[in-house]
Amino acid sequence: MTYIKAVFEKKLKELGFSYKSITAGSYIMYKNNDTDRTINIQLILSEPIEVVIHGSRNNNKIQAISLFNLRFPTEVQEQEFLILAFPNTSNHGFEFIIIPKRELIKRLNRENRISSKNQEVEIIFWFMPDGFLYDCTNISIEGEWYFMSLGFGGRMADQTIWDYTEFLNDWNRLIPI
Repeated sequence: MTYIKAVFEKKLKELGFSYKSITAGSYIMYKNNDTDRTINIQLILSEPIEVVIHGSRNNNKIQAISLFNLRFPTEVQEQEFLILAFPNTSNHGFEFIIIPKRELIKRLNRENRISSKNQEVEIIFWFMPDGFLYDCTNISIEGEWYFMSLGFGGRMADQTIWDYTEFLNDWNRLIPI
């Protein structure tokens, strides 16, 4: 955790942000020491994956796989952004999914993925060699063939609710504060 946290904090400094770490992974950020305009973010690290379980069953090439178990308590809405971080073993670096918390919840609710009982959800992302990022949680072997196989003009999953490419390493989402 400490190395990826250091990479993350270095990136914040490069972007001109000051920050205060509240708890493990929770930050209050502000730009140019303007503490009147702050943003709350949560850095969440991918859990260990098992390629046999979480990877392709159709021999689709995947550059990196990430697994997140997230909890969304209904009474707490403190973070404005979630930063989901995962290792990219192909380039020995890290990838960051920078997504507004409301957008992630909206996408998951559209698929009825957040349990009303415990507000927990598991998300598995596949980062493809061509730079696209998809939510592939519970994808069947047939679904993988249909949606994830790269064909002429792209994949069937492109520009769907499963496509998270627009949030991948998009640090500019944090700049407007």
